[in-house]
Amino acid sequence: MTKQPFSTVNPITTCGNCSVEERWFLHNVRHRGIFRRLCTNCVLRLHTQSFCPTCYFVYNPNPPPSQNGLVSCVKCYSYSHNSCVGPNPPHPYLCPLCVNPNILLFNLKKGKDVGLDSNEGARNSRVVDMKAAKVLLTAAEIAAGTVNKAALAARVEAERRAKEAAFTRKRAREALEHVAYLTARDKMKKKDVLPLPLPLPPSNGPALVGGGNVINRGGDGCLSMVVAAVPLEEQNVVNADRLDGSSEVLEALNAVDLKGLPAGRSNGSVMDVEMNGGGATRAEDDKSGELVRENNGQTEMVNDGKVAEKDGKPNGSIQQL
Repeated sequence: MTKQPFSTVNPITTCGNCSVEERWFLHNVRHRGIFRRLCTNCVLRLHTQSFCPTCYFVYNPNPPPSQNGLVSCVKCYSYSHNSCVGPNPPHPYLCPLCVNPNILLFNLKKGKDVGLDSNEGARNSRVVDMKAAKVLLTAAEIAAGTVNKAALAARVEAERRAKEAAFTRKRAREALEHVAYLTARDKMKKKDVLPLPLPLPPSNGPALVGGGNVINRGGDGCLSMVVAAVPLEEQNVVNADRLDGSSEVLEALNAVDLKGLPAGRSNGSVMDVEMNGGGATRAEDDKSGELVRENNGQTEMVNDGKVAEKDGKPNGSIQQL
């Protein structure tokens, strides 16, 4: 445990209102919203409506709600009992505090004035008699009442601020929940509109997506998926043994010397032969409308709509007309 440093600040020994030095009897008072340390005389002078100036009885509450049986001072508005004032009070009435404004309400007498002559110290000491004790008790009750009122006001203010803080905290929590709800709703909307993210096309042209899919951006700014058609002619022709023989057939046809062709026909290579049964294709250099027909593995030349009948040949043989 650390030792607290010794404070060199001198305690307040003077009254905050009249600046009279008072070492023992300074009261903590809340006056007009300010906490001050006042002497007994100033406490009574500043709260004249809180007690009877004749008998020093403290009203509770102060000032008294009903003035029945009380006489009010026309100057300081203090209230005195009818029994304290007398049967015929003057009109207008002035209380003892206003009649003698400079008199000390709390005045301690010396020991020699009350008959204390035993020694020198007792003769110079201060004595609290019955009247001074009553005045001191009145000032203390008034000071305690002001502090209690200040404490009650502080408590009410603290409760009000606590309620405001709780209400603000509740609103903040509701705002956070609302923001979280909006964020989740936006995410759900985005998932409904775009289930899968689409890659953006490059600047120089459309981008291909696996399998020949093309992302096209229409005039309305919407993305559309276009499937590129793959021509069947570009696919490899597979024979019955599931072997690719298209290149071998083309080489065999190009190697054959087509003799005996009529004049005016160019001796060109046979092109576009398909291995599907019974199919016919036009030769690239054919000028007279001749067709090359393949029927059941036999290749025939058709000229001007005439088809030459041929005997059965092995599969893959070529007949010239």
